[in-house]
Amino acid sequence: MGRPERPLDPADGPVAEFAVSLRQLRLRAGSPSYRELAKRAGFSPSVLSAATSGFSLPSLPVTLALVQACGGDQQDWRRRWREAADREQLDPVHTGPAAEPAADAEDALRPGPNPADLRRPPAARPGRPRPTVRNRPAERDRAASR
Repeated sequence: MGRPERPLDPADGPVAEFAVSLRQLRLRAGSPSYRELAKRAGFSPSVLSAATSGFSLPSLPVTLALVQACGGDQQDWRRRWREAADREQLDPVHTGPAAEPAADAEDALRPGPNPADLRRPPAARPGRPRPTVRNRPAERDRAASR
């Protein structure tokens, strides 16, 4: 048996709320291990565990594979994932203020900010622990080259 998952508070934002929902789905499926789910879902146990960690929104393919492995409704979870992604992108606590609407047609043609640039890394989000060195790409690459 693996170590217990860290507690999540759904009030911490859309990502945490989504992760709590995924954990509840897994619980209703009989709490299969991530290794067992990996066999069914086609993703590694660590990827599936990360999907329910609440640190970041899992990709849609990972979400749907986990949902299928737990016997959930993929259409419902596809909708939930899109809602969480939309809310995470617009949540001022995590991403800053939403972009102003275009004032005229010329402004509408200018490219807006890249949503990926607006997201803060998990370490910068309130209530989140800093990632370990091995999880920060620049430091991981430096350590690997030593």
